[in-house]
Amino acid sequence: MTMDIETVSCPVCGPAPSSIFWKSAGLTRYVRCSSCGLVYASPRISHNVRYTWLENNFTVNEGLLSQSHGRLSALQLEADFIRKYISPGRLLDIGCSTGALFSFFALQGWELHGVELVESAAQFARSKFHASVYCGILKDAAYPHGFFDVVSIIDTFYYVDDPVAELNEVSRITQPGGHVAIEIAGQAYALWRNYGWAPRLLDGRATRADSDSSYLYWFNYRSLELLLQKTGFEVRAALVVPSPQNVSSLMRAFTCFHYFAASNLSKLSTRFFDWSPKWMVLARKKDHS
Repeated sequence: MTMDIETVSCPVCGPAPSSIFWKSAGLTRYVRCSSCGLVYASPRISHNVRYTWLENNFTVNEGLLSQSHGRLSALQLEADFIRKYISPGRLLDIGCSTGALFSFFALQGWELHGVELVESAAQFARSKFHASVYCGILKDAAYPHGFFDVVSIIDTFYYVDDPVAELNEVSRITQPGGHVAIEIAGQAYALWRNYGWAPRLLDGRATRADSDSSYLYWFNYRSLELLLQKTGFEVRAALVVPSPQNVSSLMRAFTCFHYFAASNLSKLSTRFFDWSPKWMVLARKKDHS
């Protein structure tokens, strides 16, 4: 079967020079922007094929619910981080899946909204948390201007077709002085886990990433900060987030040590966020009045 492919430029820097980072046996090639350091897929498979991949991987089943449960401690940390800076108001979680994040806001006076591509996950979040969840993409939800106090994008910013357009829409629907909270994996750590000797040792294969999956972008701290500035936000704070809980005691010990080390090193320099298992940045919409 022939698949359509797309070639794109760096969303941060535009058509800047880049070098090949990894070329898969499939259709996807990952390149690194020579200016900002972002690693992104170009060429990549078409939008429709990628969204089929997401549907297949994020339909509600026991595996997805177990995965969500393993992230609860991290989500609690992130919810506390958001509430430290923002008073209760309207929260939109983009890519909300089963709504696990909502459990830490539901009884705190927040009005809960979500956007989710997979209908089974959207329906689960609606039923369990009484949230208003739109099934589809953010742009099609057509929320009013300045409607939300905070928009969260948890572990899903890799999949967005056009990060600039997505954050411009987030800016439009966020009130002046409102916030966006984005959680992503540390670029260096994610690339180490997905390519080279680490996946060979851990999984017995050359890469943990599907060659034609929906993972499009691996942001480092600098590239994400520049992208936020480009779309009208300024970084206010950042937080190292632990890996999902693992049933193996050895892996739990390793992830706890890694989290402890990354948390402390990141206090010395923002470049160490790139070695974090995951990290969250909180950015405020600039007031242009």
